[in-house]
Amino acid sequence: MGKEKPANKISKFSTPNRDKLKLINKAKSIKERLGDVKSNISKLNNRLKILDRKQYMYKTLAAGANEFPNTPVISNMSDPKSLRDLTKTDNIVKATRLGIGALKTVKGVGMGLALNYLSDRFIAPHVRTAGWKLGQALVPVGRKIDQLRIRNMKDGE
Repeated sequence: MGKEKPANKISKFSTPNRDKLKLINKAKSIKERLGDVKSNISKLNNRLKILDRKQYMYKTLAAGANEFPNTPVISNMSDPKSLRDLTKTDNIVKATRLGIGALKTVKGVGMGLALNYLSDRFIAPHVRTAGWKLGQALVPVGRKIDQLRIRNMKDGE
């Protein structure tokens, strides 16, 4: 008998492409990481663009930019500087918001006053009448209860 190989011994295979496979897998992982980095760079770039737009808007508004330059009031005045300050976009927005808030307040107060007047005018008389009738109806009942108590006290003595 010749030399027999043991059954549990694993022989090493010759794999000349093993290094190439490792390099390919490494390149794939690098490519994936580069894709993630590219995505992060795009997100940061978009954030910077948004911030830049906001800064530009704030600077132009602060410098007196007016989105409504052809209003007739400004074009007819000889010294429009003070009017330009009044008609800046942010002042117009503030005035509009203030007006809307005032209108809502007036509406709420007006509704409350109207409801109070209508309830005093139409509901209160009926409530007074119903209360008076209920009181009149309960007085005899109260008197009867009192009379029964008096009788019971007399009978108990």
